[in-house]
Amino acid sequence: MTSSKHNKGHKGSSMLEVLVATALVALFSLFLIEGGVYLQRETHLATQRVQVLAHMENQLEKARVKALTGTDLESHWPAASLPFSLTVLHSDTVSSQGVKGRQIMLSASWSDPWGEQQQLSIKTWVVFNK
Repeated sequence: MTSSKHNKGHKGSSMLEVLVATALVALFSLFLIEGGVYLQRETHLATQRVQVLAHMENQLEKARVKALTGTDLESHWPAASLPFSLTVLHSDTVSSQGVKGRQIMLSASWSDPWGEQQQLSIKTWVVFNK
């Protein structure tokens, strides 16, 4: 008799409890999926930036060699179609301490896969000892 009394008092989960639990699991799953998509997007953007930066550093070295030796390495450098635009600016200047040199600045811009414009710039100074 005691067991039948115990079973009578406990009817199980109501339909409302099941619906609430299902909604919570679905919401938690949605947050996990969105977090995964966000991480994937940021990883892809970081990969793009590393590739652009590596190319920019190569171009910067090429500009340094040309500034120091007057030799253009274009014939030794394979031409590649780039998924970004690259601008190289240089100017011969004299520093505030009277040191003559050339400032070289590279800027790259590209559209990421989500259509947002990205930009990266680096610059250096080459000193002439003449």
